[in-house]
Formats: sequence, C-alpha cells, structure tokens
Amino acid sequence: MSKKWSNNRIDSMLEEKSATFIRAEDTSDISAPSIMPVLWKCLICSHTWRATVDSVNSMNSGCPKCAGNSRMSLSEIQKRLNKEQREIIIDDIIPGSKNNERKGIFVCKICNTEWKSTLSNIFYNQQGCPKCNKSGRYNTAWFDSHPELKTTPALLYLVRFSNDEEDFIKVGITRHNIFTRFPKYKYPYVMCLYQSVNTTLYHAWKEEQNILQQFSKYLYLPKQHIGGRTECLTLIPLQQINQLLKEMTYEEYSLER
Repeated sequence: MSKKWSNNRIDSMLEEKSATFIRAEDTSDISAPSIMPVLWKCLICSHTWRATVDSVNSMNSGCPKCAGNSRMSLSEIQKRLNKEQREIIIDDIIPGSKNNERKGIFVCKICNTEWKSTLSNIFYNQQGCPKCNKSGRYNTAWFDSHPELKTTPALLYLVRFSNDEEDFIKVGITRHNIFTRFPKYKYPYVMCLYQSVNTTLYHAWKEEQNILQQFSKYLYLPKQHIGGRTECLTLIPLQQINQLLKEMTYEEYSLER
C-alpha cells in the first residue's frame, strides 16, 4: 500500500533539504510516488506553482521564481538585484545555459570582484561576493519586507571544518538542526560544533553580521564548496568568537510579540 504524502511528511522532507520556505497547499489524497501535481506556495515571494512531490524532492532548490528559474533579461535580473538591495551587478549571461542553471557573470559593487555563478545560487542560495561577503539574502530591507519572518526561531552557530589540507571556522545562522544544515555525506570536511545559540532569525542575523565585521581581517575562502563559504574565518579568532556566543542567552533574544 502506498504511503500518503501528508503535509507533515513533506515538511520533514523539505527540512532535510533546507527548503522550508515553501509549502504544499493540500496533499491529503496524494500517494507516494505520484505523478499528480500539487499546488505549492513560496513563503518569501508568494509565488505559486504546480509540481509533483517527487519533482520538488529531486530539485536542488525550492521556489522556481526565487531560484531564478524564469527567463529574465539582463535588465530584469538587475532590477531584481536592485529591489533586493544586493550589491551586485549582472554583467552578462553565459550562452548555452538554461533555466535555473543559467550562468551569469557578476560584479561586486563594493570591491569590483568578478565571478561566475548560476542564477539559482545568486537568488535562491543568496550567494554574494566571494571576496567581501556583503551581499547575502538577509539585510535590513529584506527584514522590513518580511516582518513576519523576523521572529522565526533560528540558531546562531560556530563550527569548525577540517581535512588534511584545511582547518577553519564558520559562523552562520540556520532555521534547522545543525546536522541537517550540514549533513556529513555532503561535505569533504570533518565538522565540530563549538557553540550554538537559540534565538530568532533577525537577532541571529544581526549578531552574525557583527561578528563577521569585527573579525573581517580573518575571512577565509574554503577550497571546497560548502553553503555559506563566504562566512568562514581562519582559526585565529576561534576562542574569542566562542566566548562571545557563550555569553549570549536565549532570554536576551526572546521572541518578539
């Protein structure tokens, strides 16, 4: 007998994929696997679309609009970057790429660094400048546009990654369990969790930015790809950051009403 795709089951599936900003509207009669389209809604941009549960589960991203999956012109891409107050200029689209794997050439407005990336990484993964780390998803304007997400529970964490060639730390925020955020099978590093603070998404972002700015001279870009690789630092400030997080308490960042 086929299992039903309950909403709770889908939420659990999406949490493992770190794609919890999308929701299935009604799955009460959908069996797994299924070719029947389900109505989905993005909690960030309110875009709705139809897709099977299996196809969403196999995607590397959630909302196709947030992932840059629509065929946008250069001017439309730049307009969206400006609207999101990203410090990024789209210089060109690389011919031959398509859909959410369309690749572009981007330039940082702050340090003039040029890099190539997919629209999916820029819009859905909120990749910013690989050098100065100034263009992530979360900023004051983003929270002003999404006040309902300010009080979403989140973790502010400090982890250490190492392998035979590298040893560095990462400060970041997640709405998930830390080991869901960094599944072992996906990363070519040994991970050690030093500290985590239960707080809200907004306060986690504020403290993350404060730490990254305070220790900006120790920024480190890993050789291997990991999510949030522009939020990594050398080991030098490890003990200082660890102590900062130890001194934070959940009460300081209780949910706003």
